[in-house]
Amino acid sequence: MIAVILLAALLQRHRSPSHVLAVALIVVLTIDPFSILSAGFWLSFAAVAIILLGMNNRLPTLAGWSGLWWRWGRLHVLVSIGLIPLLLILFQRLPMLSPLANFVAVPWVSLLVVPFVLLGTLLLPLSGVLPLAGSLSEWLLQLANLSLSTLWPLLLGLSSLPLAQWTQHAPLVWSLIPALLGTTLILMPRGLPGRWLGLIWLLPALMIAPPRPGLGDVNFTLLDVGQGLAAVTLAFIKAVNPSYALFPVGYRNRYHFPQSAVLQRYIDHGSRIYRTDLHGAITMHLIKGRGGVSRHSRDQDSHFWQRHLDFH
Repeated sequence: MIAVILLAALLQRHRSPSHVLAVALIVVLTIDPFSILSAGFWLSFAAVAIILLGMNNRLPTLAGWSGLWWRWGRLHVLVSIGLIPLLLILFQRLPMLSPLANFVAVPWVSLLVVPFVLLGTLLLPLSGVLPLAGSLSEWLLQLANLSLSTLWPLLLGLSSLPLAQWTQHAPLVWSLIPALLGTTLILMPRGLPGRWLGLIWLLPALMIAPPRPGLGDVNFTLLDVGQGLAAVTLAFIKAVNPSYALFPVGYRNRYHFPQSAVLQRYIDHGSRIYRTDLHGAITMHLIKGRGGVSRHSRDQDSHFWQRHLDFH
């Protein structure tokens, strides 16, 4: 996104911000179509769209405290309000103190951390030619680390406050439509009458809980085994106490999953291992009081000469 904006500035192309955002979206999806599966993709583009909606074509107040609020405070409040539907559906929680945290963290990171990281990274390839460049690069990166280490206790302190975040159920799918309409209405210019009605449109996503499972039913949550970018500790495995561990490895297992260290955790725990590269498609039936894998296609649907025969 930043590369598209800089390229438009270098080429002196005067386009509307929405056009630049659309071009950035097309470029990202062309390079990585599967990025739409990432929460960061939706949050980043939604945040920029919210900033354009809430700040574009407005008359800023530049004098006194009002000017300070316009430049540093209003932006973070707008983003926090606009991201409410997306945060609820992705994480079922809302950071209540994020405007306050961003009020400090955004300028801190932008003015202190990012310049040190960029300069240190640019000098790093020159360390083999100029010894001074290597020392200067290390010094700049250490300054960036020191800046983050100084900021981190403040963010931890805010996150530990009792009202730091709102946690609730996942909203019903239909309630997201009025929630989007409500947040859009709240972000409209001040002169639009009835903006407060946006709060009412938000209520279904916040107040209406999904139906609970009936007698004999169960809500099933699939936990990642910890391959790829996921992380699972041994303490977590002991707490969950999984009877089965299923490893989907993808077509032809080009990433060579599972890693031996990850696989060994579940073997040591005593979990029964199933892998799609060895067992094919896996079908699991969950029945009250018992449950498990009832079939896997590699052994049961393959040709008889490909089956793993057991004569015992």
